[in-house]
Amino acid sequence: MALRDKISYICIKISNMSKNASIKIFFQLIVLLVTSSIHAAVYDEHARIADSNKNPVTDCTALLDSFVNVYKGQIQPLIKQYRAFSKENKIVESDSIKRIVDGMYLDFKEHFSHSCLTTDIRYLEDFYYYYAVFTFYFHADERKNQFEELRIMLDRCYQNHQDSSFLFLSNLKSILHLRVNEFTEMKTILEKAIHYGDSRIEKHIDIVFLLRTNYIIYLQMMKLYEEGLEVGLENDRLAQQYGLQSKHRYILNLCFIADGYMALDKTDALKSVLERLKGHCQTEPELKDDENCILEEFYFGLAVKTGNFLQADSILQAGFLKKVSPQSYDIRMNMIKTYMALNRLDEAQELVRQLKETFDTYKVPEIHTYRLSVLKLELDLDILKNKGTLVNTQILKNVENAYLANVYNVFNESPHNQYAIIKPMKNLAWKLLKELYTSEDPEILKSIYTLNTNIRKLTPQFLKKRNHLMEDMSGNDIVNACKEKLENLSKKYAAELKTPGSDIAVKQHLMDSILLTEEAIQSSIVGNLKYMILNIRIETIKEHLDNHQLYMEFFSHGTNNEKDSALFVAVISDNKFEIKKINYERISTNRDRNFTNDARQNMYGYESIFKPVEGYLKDIKEIIVVSDGIVNTLPIEILSPDGTRKNSLINRIEFRYFNSSKSFVERQNTKDNDMKILALGGINYDCSKNQETGSDLIALRGVTDTLTYLPYTLHEVKNIQSLYTNNVDLLTGCAATKDRFVSMLKNGHYSTIHISTHGIVYGTLDITDPEFLYLKSGNTAFLALANSTEGYLSAYEITNMDLQSVDMIYLSACSSGIGPATLGHGMFSIGEAFYAAGVNKVILSLWDIPDAFASKFSDKFYETLAIGKTVPDAFNQTKKYFSEKYPPVNWAAYRLVE
Repeated sequence: MALRDKISYICIKISNMSKNASIKIFFQLIVLLVTSSIHAAVYDEHARIADSNKNPVTDCTALLDSFVNVYKGQIQPLIKQYRAFSKENKIVESDSIKRIVDGMYLDFKEHFSHSCLTTDIRYLEDFYYYYAVFTFYFHADERKNQFEELRIMLDRCYQNHQDSSFLFLSNLKSILHLRVNEFTEMKTILEKAIHYGDSRIEKHIDIVFLLRTNYIIYLQMMKLYEEGLEVGLENDRLAQQYGLQSKHRYILNLCFIADGYMALDKTDALKSVLERLKGHCQTEPELKDDENCILEEFYFGLAVKTGNFLQADSILQAGFLKKVSPQSYDIRMNMIKTYMALNRLDEAQELVRQLKETFDTYKVPEIHTYRLSVLKLELDLDILKNKGTLVNTQILKNVENAYLANVYNVFNESPHNQYAIIKPMKNLAWKLLKELYTSEDPEILKSIYTLNTNIRKLTPQFLKKRNHLMEDMSGNDIVNACKEKLENLSKKYAAELKTPGSDIAVKQHLMDSILLTEEAIQSSIVGNLKYMILNIRIETIKEHLDNHQLYMEFFSHGTNNEKDSALFVAVISDNKFEIKKINYERISTNRDRNFTNDARQNMYGYESIFKPVEGYLKDIKEIIVVSDGIVNTLPIEILSPDGTRKNSLINRIEFRYFNSSKSFVERQNTKDNDMKILALGGINYDCSKNQETGSDLIALRGVTDTLTYLPYTLHEVKNIQSLYTNNVDLLTGCAATKDRFVSMLKNGHYSTIHISTHGIVYGTLDITDPEFLYLKSGNTAFLALANSTEGYLSAYEITNMDLQSVDMIYLSACSSGIGPATLGHGMFSIGEAFYAAGVNKVILSLWDIPDAFASKFSDKFYETLAIGKTVPDAFNQTKKYFSEKYPPVNWAAYRLVE
């Protein structure tokens, strides 16, 4: 049927239909008419040029030009209409527009593909850019296919040495990955393209420059500002050396350099770059309307960053506000901070409302860091408006929903992306900690505790571990059915969170269903002695306690030097929950005193930590401890109400230390008499000479300068070998190198690792890194292995290992449990690094221990373990044994963290 006949037929049908049906048919008519006009506009233009010039390159270029003209003139206005109809839930209207655009794109793509996809010309990028906008906006379910199409095109261009097409398409693919938060994939494609383009940079300077600029975007998204600044400065040099044609890209790179200087607080360098930007923007006509020449954005950001809020407000009042688009999220958040600082709280609250509305309009996902940052500002604003106290329980509910949405959405993400999502959630949780000593609302206290206990140890390794577990259970029909159900429920829940004005009751029902499904999965896993929980609740902890156990989880807020720093403890028994503030001002922070030989300090420690909870201690036989802050350096079992060793808590109560509430409810107390052990000891730290001579009875297993040979470490590992015979692999002398150790870990499938060596810690014990960046704090704690100049194994290197199969590691090294303290995450020590790498149980030390005694403690522990005791029982019996024979300065340093 011809188009004219179709229209006539539809008009006849309209006259015989009801009003609603007529409206529907009317929009179908509009679809046909508009589609016809768009197709005609494209193909008439194409036919005209094709007839006059049969050259395929010119032909394709003309086809693209006509397509771009139609896109800008007709498709973009339709997309705006589509957004408006979608926002108003006008399904018929939005579907009609979608079909118009859909038909046009698919027809054009077919025509274009037949004629033009074998030529090495720059229109490839333009076509795929517009096609990508269409697909990503209208067909989210087709993104995977589009990425595959681009991959095939890239392979073809690479094999055919079509340099410019390969570079342009690589750039496009990287940006598309960025749009869906696939940062690792973005990094991979950019690094390959940049490596390819750098060797051809003289010919392709503009596109290589753009690729390198987009790599800065990746680095900034990962908060790697120093690395991003280095790339920006190198771009600046390349632009001047090879003569960059695009002024726009040059200005964009200068903006990224300015971003880097601002993030790194290099104010003088930032001002210098801004002067350069100002010079280009004012003197070069083609940059007059460039969006990157709105320099007020940088001056405004600088004023906010330096706390000059009056200047920031004057920039806003001067008209900058009119230039800010609704999607300038960073600028709008700085505006909120400005109004809050100037106590214009109603204006700040209105901006928060507008920003959240913008997120909903542009469908910014719940897991996006912008959403979380605004939630944090909303929290600050509520506390400001209510004179230092959080009263809006809905904000807490929003934080909880954000946490759950994040957890359910990051399982299949790359580790980098997981951490980028987790980190702002941690910052938000730590912000709430302060409310533990300002709020009197029990429900708020319970919500804050639940949120923090779930987030404090949530790491990419935890998510990776859980994924391994789910893979292991792939043959379990119940688990598979629950996994499918969980995936569907999570998608529905995420969709509800993104829907403005969605029913709270519906969201709560979905969340309840998700938790029940999780519990069904966990019940199936328990039979295999594996237990992974996502959402720890107070009731969950109570279920895992018996009548004679007490659970104490500590939270630190701030540093010892901050005026508003604080230490809290959540106390949970089988029927009670309470938050207590700990007064630790009288507890010494001098680690050399160790809280062991000073009776007064031991008494002060008891009064600070246990006096507030003495009512819970009656009939308690075991205390479960999750430590933080100063408790990480304090073996609280040696504290005493009167300071005497006789009345120390260890003499009447057993203590077990756990890394988190998750590790407590997931604990495994299995007996393993078939352990496979890798033991390192008797290490030669300088293989240029024989260190294995003499005996240093007072040698300590921790120094920062000369590494003394430790004779008892060789005895220690040989004793383990004698107990477990063929199940032990030894690394001693010059064989105990870092490379050899790492290689054996990868290939050996060991259940237990024992390392006897020097532990080395540099830096402060204060909270130096509130954002917990492994790269900064992970290079201050080390283990010394053979050939010390090459053999230091850092905490940072350990975190990058995959040690999921290792049940226990025994660190017979000084201060292996000590490192820079990180807010909400404990000590970043060697022990913590191994735990983060996936080890279930870590034995570590809190201070320096004599070589000879360390060997005795190890011998006794492994002898007790060899007769069939569990690791926790063997450890506690060993500690109790030495507490009756030696002063606490020897044995109290040891801690088992599960």
